[in-house]
Amino acid sequence: NKENGMESFIRVYDQNHRYAHRDKYKWYVNGGSAADAYKAAFPNGATNEQLSKWISENLAPFPDGDQQKVKEWLEKTGGAAQEPTRWNEEKNRGVQLQYAKTVGINDIIASVTYDKAKNFSKSIDNATGAIKTSHVDRKSTTAYIQDKIHLSDKLDITPSLRYAKYSSFETTNANGTTQGKGDTHLLTPVINTQYMFDDTSSMYFGWTKVFRPLKQGDYTSVDGVFKTPLDDEKGDAWTLGLRKDLSDKTSVAVHYDWTRMSNAIATLPVFADGELKNTAVNAKEDKQSFNLTLDHQFDEHFTLSASYSHMKDKWMAKNGWVLDPSWGYKNPADINTAINGLRPQNHYSLNLSYENGKLYTGLLTNWYTGCSDYAFTNNRFLVLDWNMNYEINKDLTAYVIVSNLTNEAYETSYNSWNGVGSSAMPGRCWMVGMKYTF
Repeated sequence: NKENGMESFIRVYDQNHRYAHRDKYKWYVNGGSAADAYKAAFPNGATNEQLSKWISENLAPFPDGDQQKVKEWLEKTGGAAQEPTRWNEEKNRGVQLQYAKTVGINDIIASVTYDKAKNFSKSIDNATGAIKTSHVDRKSTTAYIQDKIHLSDKLDITPSLRYAKYSSFETTNANGTTQGKGDTHLLTPVINTQYMFDDTSSMYFGWTKVFRPLKQGDYTSVDGVFKTPLDDEKGDAWTLGLRKDLSDKTSVAVHYDWTRMSNAIATLPVFADGELKNTAVNAKEDKQSFNLTLDHQFDEHFTLSASYSHMKDKWMAKNGWVLDPSWGYKNPADINTAINGLRPQNHYSLNLSYENGKLYTGLLTNWYTGCSDYAFTNNRFLVLDWNMNYEINKDLTAYVIVSNLTNEAYETSYNSWNGVGSSAMPGRCWMVGMKYTF
């Protein structure tokens, strides 16, 4: 049922997913890896020409190699992947009830959800053929009530309360059954407001109490060198935004976001047993972001949209964590001094579009700056995307898209395991198609 655009419903769900491990991608010849072979061939490093020749002779010939070379390479490096011997299964069952009602100036929505989740991990023992299994169970109950209060034609205030209760996750495997820290629950408030000064300007403000309970992955996604006893994540988030029409052709908007986590979960890389490992720790996080947008219509054909974004993120240790200076961190009290270097500091975006009758085309420019040489191959990247649509008739549209027009080599993130440049974004890509509506 719907009332004033709000839905009331009952939903019952039973979700089942299976993920199989099948890909085989390791390079081994005569018991050695590609890295060992490369080091043996070029102990003092290789020139670009030597590297290109070695790659073409030794590494995978696809995607543009012929199938015969692919088969030869697979046979040389251990053969093609067989049927999977490991897989994960997820089962998620639950019921949700939502009820919405308008009472005077109040639009009220209330909802409650009960969920029972299981994750099974199975593998076939190569020696015996027996299937080994382990699984994780967790139940959760979440509920919220929200009231959007229309105080006037210009002002809306929306307070809400959210309740979450999670059972302790339970893990069962060959070593027996273990449990998390126990059941956890919390009631968190939220308030949002919108105000329209006049037809050309408005603002919004919001505050949210953040709560996320511990999950098994907080421990198992890292090596957990120190087996740190973690606490649930808690914090506060504030948002503030303003919009202004400078004319009937130009508008600007600004958005500010501030998230302060009194308790967050972070991973800390440390050297243990002669190798780099990670452990999970509780931390304080202070994250702020700023976004500015401008839209301008030159005439009936040309439109310009521009934006600028900046984010600052700082993590600090809790509970007396002080790092060993021999680990090489400049500030031994900061659990992740490099976190600001793991993403571009600034993102500028500019989109110029042209529309005339049935034709639309646009050129999108993305400029990333403030990239640290700790994590990126360059401190700035310029990326161009172009698209064109043509409406052949009211039901049929043809389009062409060229992403990364100049074939720029760039990254927008960093992977510490694989190193600088390993998280490369796609090169130039063409997409041509037609869309038919009936």
